[in-house]
Amino acid sequence: MMSSQSPFFNQTQPPRELYFDRHFGLEATKLWPGEMLATGEDWLLVTVTGSCVVICLHDPVAEVGGMAHFMLPDLDAQNPDMHAPARYGSHMLESLIDALLLQGARRERLMAFLYGGANILKGLYLGAPGERNILFTRNYLATEGIPVHEEAVLEVLPRKIYFQARRGRAKIRGIRAVHNRTIFERELEYRHRLRAEVQPTDGEVF
Repeated sequence: MMSSQSPFFNQTQPPRELYFDRHFGLEATKLWPGEMLATGEDWLLVTVTGSCVVICLHDPVAEVGGMAHFMLPDLDAQNPDMHAPARYGSHMLESLIDALLLQGARRERLMAFLYGGANILKGLYLGAPGERNILFTRNYLATEGIPVHEEAVLEVLPRKIYFQARRGRAKIRGIRAVHNRTIFERELEYRHRLRAEVQPTDGEVF
């Protein structure tokens, strides 16, 4: 079983927890904010997102795919680093790409599925974090030459994403506002954790 100390887990080892999803008839695993997984196994990757971005990548020839669930960190008013959000976001996405390449994917064959960016945190912070997350991710994919095959972004309601990593298929389900509180609290905790952590320095700076 992979250690839960690292937010990045991939390749041949199983994720923290696999369960059987009867509806899809597949082994499945859940991803939380700040995690990513890349695999050639026929697994269902499941997550719930509000303001965060969920980016899924798939190579239809190598039959490998993966998911990254992330949010850009806030800028610290006392020590503003305008590159910190881009550095964090590009590090997360490049880690997903690298993990897929290690399993036989080719960068030029990758296609993207983009979800999230709902403004469930709007009003607590200056601006709309969901819009900022989506804009960053679109710009990153365009720079890398990775086409967006499918997207469901922005608006105000959270989404549950089911991604069949090996087959490159996704199903999205909107979540009613009455069930939003857990998602709101999880993303709020993740946002506070991002502000407290040292940002990675080995990613590209946009």
